[in-house]
Amino acid sequence: MITTHLFAFFTAAPSEHVWAALTDAEQTGQYLQGVTLRSDWRPGSPVTFVYGDIEAARGDVVAPEPNSRLSLAIEGGHGPATIVTWELAAAAGGTVVRLYVDGPGDQ
Repeated sequence: MITTHLFAFFTAAPSEHVWAALTDAEQTGQYLQGVTLRSDWRPGSPVTFVYGDIEAARGDVVAPEPNSRLSLAIEGGHGPATIVTWELAAAAGGTVVRLYVDGPGDQ
């Protein structure tokens, strides 16, 4: 069974700035609790989650749509992957960000 969690917020930043905060390794740590995301952001490319000097997780880029949508499949070890998707929607004065987390749920 897959469980979906949705988180949403508004930011005064334009979608281009939000996209950069998600994909620019120089910025990701500022917004993702110190975790840096490293990838070339092409479909199927690997993505590495780094915390300090530690590789915290690995995954793959599923669907990169600049300034609009970013989906990653995060390896699940011995189980199914968790899919994390950020959707960016322009709104008056900024961007609405929706974060979907689709992962293994309770059976």
